[in-house]
Amino acid sequence: MKVLYDHQIFESQKFGGVSKYFGELIFNSGSMDEVNNDISILHSDNGYLKSLETNNFLPLPQRPLSYNDNSDNSYSIVKRFFDRFFYLKKLAKCYKENKEESIQKIITQNFDVFHPTYYDDYFLKHIKNKPFVLTVHDLTHQIFPEYFSPKWIDKSKEMLENARRIIVVSENTKKDLMDFYDIKDNKIDVVYLASSILEGAVMNLSVNMPPNMEKYLLYIGSRASYKNFYFFVQAIVPLFREDKGLYLLCTGDKFSEEELFFFAKLGIAANIKHIYATEDELPYIYQNAVAFVYPSLYEGFGMPILEAFACGCPVICSQASSFPEIAGPAAIYFEPKNKQSIYKAVYSMLNDNVLRTAMIVKGFLQLEKFSWLNTAAQTREVYSKAIAE
Repeated sequence: MKVLYDHQIFESQKFGGVSKYFGELIFNSGSMDEVNNDISILHSDNGYLKSLETNNFLPLPQRPLSYNDNSDNSYSIVKRFFDRFFYLKKLAKCYKENKEESIQKIITQNFDVFHPTYYDDYFLKHIKNKPFVLTVHDLTHQIFPEYFSPKWIDKSKEMLENARRIIVVSENTKKDLMDFYDIKDNKIDVVYLASSILEGAVMNLSVNMPPNMEKYLLYIGSRASYKNFYFFVQAIVPLFREDKGLYLLCTGDKFSEEELFFFAKLGIAANIKHIYATEDELPYIYQNAVAFVYPSLYEGFGMPILEAFACGCPVICSQASSFPEIAGPAAIYFEPKNKQSIYKAVYSMLNDNVLRTAMIVKGFLQLEKFSWLNTAAQTREVYSKAIAE
């Protein structure tokens, strides 16, 4: 069985949940009998792709130092303009070559099944009668359309209609997909994801943590509106006032001026900290947190939940979307739009060591239900069904 994966997610993400999924899928299926993976990409900086043996691609052009610099007088306006112009020109050329490489391989038809890595439908006019399998990670674009361009919804619809099989990452996502689109139940396969952080992972002791991080809650990733971050912060303000030594540590993008003003207005600017964390540093950050908090209104799966379990970090999360399905009995839940519910959930974890220990044990047990080898094996079965139909 020859499986062709395209360039899309591997050129747009250096690290991230979707590219991690495809990287793990390719790695774990590569050792299986009768599976031959081919990735059509020429230029990429993706960290997961670099770890594969088939990493015969060139790096993307690097951003010039002046690209995001709007204050340093050592860069003239003219130099900054030309640096950006030529960088973007080189980047566009790489993207064009990546797509051309994928199109050429699709036209050649030397594969049994095609698995696009994101939602650009460029391949539909080239694939002819060859089967393709589409993975739907969530329906964020459909549930929160105000944050996204309508073209993504339109493209998704056409690809869903033409896919031979559809993989979803949770039963909750399957339900959402069937609610939004007229797709038959027997065309959809639920295949769970897993944690790339293994239980008992070695801590990186050289992490450059903010000072005084002896007691902190951990927040991972984007703070986009549907992530419910700002409502959550408002709900736990009393906890910071009750315990001046408590912090909320956030990864992801640097805080904006608006966010810093928001924290200051609440009187908790000193309690909210930020860190840029690499993949290798995440285990240490999870393991030393009092708890991992996940207040999002919607996620297709929630991979950080499993990462926290693997690191012995208790989880406090929304009673929403896929979270109860993935975390099961191993998390403390709250109503995501109820400040009192959020406060009580976090307070109980901070002040009950017996509860915290019990949730760590339950997390390890829940984690045993998920593995990338299972993901790869079940996906191979989906490929086989797509080829046979």
